[in-house]
Amino acid sequence: MLLARGEGRLVGVVITLDRHPDPADPGAFAFWTALGHRVVGHRPDLERGRPCAVLRKPLR
Repeated sequence: MLLARGEGRLVGVVITLDRHPDPADPGAFAFWTALGHRVVGHRPDLERGRPCAVLRKPLR
């Protein structure tokens, strides 16, 4: 997780794979969304071109 300021507030930014390569693993995406992060965009992984989600969550 990266910390940043957005609209004057502290936010957490996470980039994770859209789909975990191992179907038996629940995946990092479900973990972050369960913690309240919301998808704000999609980008390819720069090393392998895999689809990734960019998530953001306002922090207190």
